Amino acid sequence: MQVLHAVAEGLSAQAAARVFQLSETTVRGWIARAGQHSQSLHQRLMRALQLTHVQLDELRLKLRGTTEAAWLWVACEARTKIIPAFALGPRTQALAHQLVREVAQRLAPGCLPVFSSEGLSLYFYALTAHFGEWVQALGERRPMWTVTPRILYAHVIKCQGPRHREHFWLGAVARKRPKTS
Repeated sequence: MQVLHAVAEGLSAQAAARVFQLSETTVRGWIARAGQHSQSLHQRLMRALQLTHVQLDELRLKLRGTTEAAWLWVACEARTKIIPAFALGPRTQALAHQLVREVAQRLAPGCLPVFSSEGLSLYFYALTAHFGEWVQALGERRPMWTVTPRILYAHVIKCQGPRHREHFWLGAVARKRPKTS
């Protein structure tokens, strides 16, 4: 337990093996098992969620031993800070789809939260692909994908304005953040 706690605090597997006088293979095995257990627990507990506002974001990471940066994709409920889904990988449309698909699978039936992001267009395509249905129009041979009209999605774009005040733009409507004293 102390080994995993040390690793969670930032100690590398190699350093943890040295400090606790264990083999590095043992420490890495424990880390892998803890990760699998955490993933299993997340899968079991994060079901039928009633979320109201899901923020979609990605963080750039520099991983040890790699030359390229990776991206941590996160879906976070704004009020409760629950993280129903996350993914690690490149900044691609496929990862955006994976994140939104996982969020959609974890929602309670009929629940459709408000979605927001900082303007990455990949989210728009992922959301419109996962929240809709195939509709057979009268007289048409093929069904068409129709995005649900209930979906609400906003781009929140932060810009530095005069005197370093932040301005937030929601879609096409510009709104200033209220002044705080």
